[in-house]
Amino acid sequence: MTSRAKATILDIAREAGVSKSTVSLVLQGSGLIRPETAVKVRKAIEDVGYVYNRGAANLRKAHSNVIGMVINDLTNPFFAELAVGMERVFQAAGIVPFIANTAENPVRQEEVLKSLLEQGVAGLIVSPARGTTPGAFRRIEAAGGGLCRSDAGWRDRRRDGCRARLPGCGSRAGGAWRRRPARRQP
Repeated sequence: MTSRAKATILDIAREAGVSKSTVSLVLQGSGLIRPETAVKVRKAIEDVGYVYNRGAANLRKAHSNVIGMVINDLTNPFFAELAVGMERVFQAAGIVPFIANTAENPVRQEEVLKSLLEQGVAGLIVSPARGTTPGAFRRIEAAGGGLCRSDAGWRDRRRDGCRARLPGCGSRAGGAWRRRPARRQP
């Protein structure tokens, strides 16, 4: 298999006969670009095989539209239905959920949480694995990361387990999602 160089914004601009700034504005969904120009740029994107690097864009914008959903047991119909319901709410809000199953394993849960945080997710929704200690999330909360836990059995939980303003999370459903990491709630 031969490897082909990744297509760049310059390749798109050349193909569409526009500037790289115009391509960038189209990729950002700017309303400053004429619709016919945007169509031409989108066609060039397909023709050259360009893949948008969301991670690089998030670094430039200093925020993400990705939410980590860490579910303790996706084989359980309750949690599977919960995950599907949350995913629908996020999709309607233009948010991309990354779903991970921890299979009731606190060690796997910690690995998944660490990886999602390293990826710069805007927030986390966690259904804790059996055996998770209440202190397992202090590092996330201390860092100011958005966290919503569906852990009805924990003694230290707050009202509905939410530590962030995320759509679909308890009484704050849809409330104040701002497409940036949520601040910790008092």
